[in-house]
Amino acid sequence: MFVDLTGEALHISADGLTDTGNNGATCLNVNAARPNLDMTTTSGVRVTGFVPKFQSGGKYTVFVTQNQSGAFQFVTASSAYTPSPGSQGIRFFNGVSGRYDIYVDDTDQPLTALTPVLRNVGPATASPYVEARGGPLFLKGASAGGKTLALYWTPRPFVAGTNITLWVAQISGNTLSSVVEDCTVSSPIPA
Repeated sequence: MFVDLTGEALHISADGLTDTGNNGATCLNVNAARPNLDMTTTSGVRVTGFVPKFQSGGKYTVFVTQNQSGAFQFVTASSAYTPSPGSQGIRFFNGVSGRYDIYVDDTDQPLTALTPVLRNVGPATASPYVEARGGPLFLKGASAGGKTLALYWTPRPFVAGTNITLWVAQISGNTLSSVVEDCTVSSPIPA
């Protein structure tokens, strides 16, 4: 899965197959031995600097960001996670400076009443997955060690057996956050 956090609509293909993307996520099957990945901006500029190192049979998420000078940056994280029966997997990608704690709860309580499920997630880092067992899911973030609300995602329905990735990034000069459902075998993706 490729998550475009650049503010530009990237066209990403592997061996000539292209997924149109869904909420900034592009799901593709990639040959680990011969990736043949091609990334271009909508204006036709080829994105360079990405040299994938995928293991055969692995599942990965590539977070694509841009620094202040416009250079593309890539963070690759394993997506090989299967939640236990009746659970949903949740992780967080921090695409900005600073460190964050992430809170997940099935009620909308203030952060002072909660314990973070992910702690101290640093810049350019994807956290490991944690599990939620019920819903709806109230997803919030605060600066690491603090209890002042800094990130808030719209409450989501709980979907057992799936994984979601929360993210925060600088996009076109603005700090934005959202959530994307991780690619699954049943996703409508080129194979």
